[in-house]
Amino acid sequence: MLKSEHLRFRGKGGGTLIPAFINAKNKELLERAATVVGLVEGCLGRTRRELDELTDQFRKGAGDQKLNRGLVEVMLERCEFEAPMDVPAGEIRAALFDGGARHFPLGVSPDDPQRTQVMSEVAARFGLRSQDVERCMFCDLKEEQVLERVEPTLPLELLQRYNVELAQGVLLHAAGLHVVLPRPEPKRLRQLFRFLKFFRLLFSVESVGDALTLKVDGPLSVLDQTKAYGVRLAMFLPALLLLEEFTAVADVRWKRRRYTVTLDQETGLVSHLRDVGAWVPEEMQQLIDRLRAACPPGMRLGETSQVLSLSGRDVYVPDLAFHRGSKTVLLEVVWPWRKLRWSSYYERFRESAPPNALLLISAKSVAKSAIDAARDPRLISFRVTPIADKVVEAAERLL
Repeated sequence: MLKSEHLRFRGKGGGTLIPAFINAKNKELLERAATVVGLVEGCLGRTRRELDELTDQFRKGAGDQKLNRGLVEVMLERCEFEAPMDVPAGEIRAALFDGGARHFPLGVSPDDPQRTQVMSEVAARFGLRSQDVERCMFCDLKEEQVLERVEPTLPLELLQRYNVELAQGVLLHAAGLHVVLPRPEPKRLRQLFRFLKFFRLLFSVESVGDALTLKVDGPLSVLDQTKAYGVRLAMFLPALLLLEEFTAVADVRWKRRRYTVTLDQETGLVSHLRDVGAWVPEEMQQLIDRLRAACPPGMRLGETSQVLSLSGRDVYVPDLAFHRGSKTVLLEVVWPWRKLRWSSYYERFRESAPPNALLLISAKSVAKSAIDAARDPRLISFRVTPIADKVVEAAERLL
């Protein structure tokens, strides 16, 4: 993501900070992005020093130089560098300096006999060719690393990624992020909360009608590991961009002043993450089919957009809901692939989850003995897949 020196803004009036997002479909900018892609891809097999020298000409070229530098930095994040040779460069340097001292004075010419002897001695000691010794001498330095791989990137993708990283750079200075989701789909919510938990962000959830309000603490609101937390918050942004409708307002501290930055679907930011939010696992679809077949007359199974905050530190995101008249029973499934810290999670579930919340838990995620010890009728353990009749019976008791 872009560093502070690469951030660009259109205005700072009225307490509002407006990131200078670019038009990713602008012909001139696409040509400029193509130049950057071509420069970097053309340096495959060359050192980082050589790459920096070539891209430095672009950085100082025509147009907005801060934008030029930002595009180069975004492209460099798509690169992988490696040491040119896997050798102990520090030991080679020490051996060369020691040999130089013993054979002093040495000439600078490659044909100097004293110099040639030192190179030969060091080459023999480390199993190298004499012509490779000088190259290996500083191969552990960053500027001597070789560009080995470049992630395939189209000019349009580079410009889109620039816009996202510009927003991420702003979030590094945020005290908090207030997100409003007007009509979130359950599948999208599950995806979003997976990312929140993955990045270990502090958040709370509130529901008002069909809308959901998500408050995420920013790096300036935590007491320790501010930089690491800010990076995690910034990395969460692409997951938020997968939603079709959202409004996110960040409280940003920039150069000792306080601003608000607003992002929504109209901003035009495009996530680079793979969109799997609408994907329904085969196991889940099979369970849905069995539950619907097991429902007695008067009971129906459907989806729900409800998300319940558990003491402000976790969430209960129901996958399905049983309905009978005006009564509802919520149902969340914890599949084997979900990691769960059971003791702390259940404490929050017991305190905050409503009496109509069912939780189906794989025995691979939480031992059945732990579920049995809780003696909670809202908990159902299963081995491979939930038993539909057992789940429907539990739902009927809660209706």
